Amino acid sequence: MISEMFIPIPPEGNYLYISMRYFLFILLFGWQVSGCKTSYRKAPVQMQFYSVEDYNDARFEIKEKNRFFYYRSLFDSIPNSRYWGKYSRNGDTLVLQFIQPDGYKVLGTKAIIDSLANRITFFK
Repeated sequence: MISEMFIPIPPEGNYLYISMRYFLFILLFGWQVSGCKTSYRKAPVQMQFYSVEDYNDARFEIKEKNRFFYYRSLFDSIPNSRYWGKYSRNGDTLVLQFIQPDGYKVLGTKAIIDSLANRITFFK
């Protein structure tokens, strides 16, 4: 009965051993992965596009390092949506690559920028 109350000590050689090299590798890998999410938010904004209506507000930001951010707010219907991703530019056309797969359903895969009218058009 008393022996059930104590945690048994494993025999020699069954201990979890992590060398300093592997510990630093795991630490740096975790730091790199956690930094990827915040890098989309920290990149400076190059262009911004807004859409404001009665119950629907949206913002699309083109950032440095080929990144973008899309935010949509619908009043009292569904939760606010945020989408991050990378883009490749070919003239005025942006080819979008979302991190969340739902972004393709909302915006599509391509966008055309009209710099003179300060307008962006999304299509699939």
